[in-house]
Amino acid sequence: MEKKSLVYIHPDFLDYYEDHILFTFFNSYESHIIINHMNKALKFLSYDNIIIKSYINLFFKNLYYILNLNNEFKKIKPDIVITKEIFSLCSLQVHLLKKKFNFKHVILVYENTDLYKSLWSLFPLTLLISFLNRDSIFISTSQLATNTLLKLKVNKNNIIQSFTGLLPKEFKKINFNKDNFIILFIGNLNKNKGLK
Repeated sequence: MEKKSLVYIHPDFLDYYEDHILFTFFNSYESHIIINHMNKALKFLSYDNIIIKSYINLFFKNLYYILNLNNEFKKIKPDIVITKEIFSLCSLQVHLLKKKFNFKHVILVYENTDLYKSLWSLFPLTLLISFLNRDSIFISTSQLATNTLLKLKVNKNNIIQSFTGLLPKEFKKINFNKDNFIILFIGNLNKNKGLK
């Protein structure tokens, strides 16, 4: 029996890689990652094939598409293609190819989906893209992201909520009145996390 094929598209400007662990569920699939930068691709050693492709960014880094993606899909014949964010032009690009190649499209959705709603007023195209992408399958990593999808009239049966990280309720409360205390931070050391 022929092995099924999974394609994961990861834009190189995103520095988080924990989400690829989600795809260990697809252990019977031959996995391909499409990325724009070899150094970033090396972080995905668990993948069967790494494909370095050229991205074109329009207006804003999240509005990107991939050159010759059609040709890659012809070679790979994917059963599942995974992209990031409902407003991504690449997600729309994949959406438009899914009928032609007959694959399932999964979109990973993060909390910044709500934050990036500001894109919809700056670039009405992103709101249109979001509406066109509504019939995909979504892996939502937070309740906030799920709420945003529901506002876009995504069918709740198409949303899988899979939290990354640890839930605060699992930890005991700490008395911060002591002179010394230790902070444990679990996550990416990025400025937008408010670490300063």
